[in-house]
Amino acid sequence: MLIVSVGLLLALFMIANGVLLVFWPKRFLRFYDFWARGDYVGKTALWRRNVERIEYRFLGLGTLVAGGVVLYNILQIVGRHR
Repeated sequence: MLIVSVGLLLALFMIANGVLLVFWPKRFLRFYDFWARGDYVGKTALWRRNVERIEYRFLGLGTLVAGGVVLYNILQIVGRHR
């Protein structure tokens, strides 16, 4: 049950990152800074300037879909074992 809980948290985290990166890139940066407080290299990286470009929106869309697939598979596994 612990592995299922960790998997659910991972899937929801991926979905949250994907949604923020696709629709609200600036909020994604704040979310990233919250979860990676000690990452001083990431706070000065060049990708932060380009986060609103279309490539990052596609990356967010891929993350959103991957998180949805993980969530769907976990729910299918849990449903079979009931």
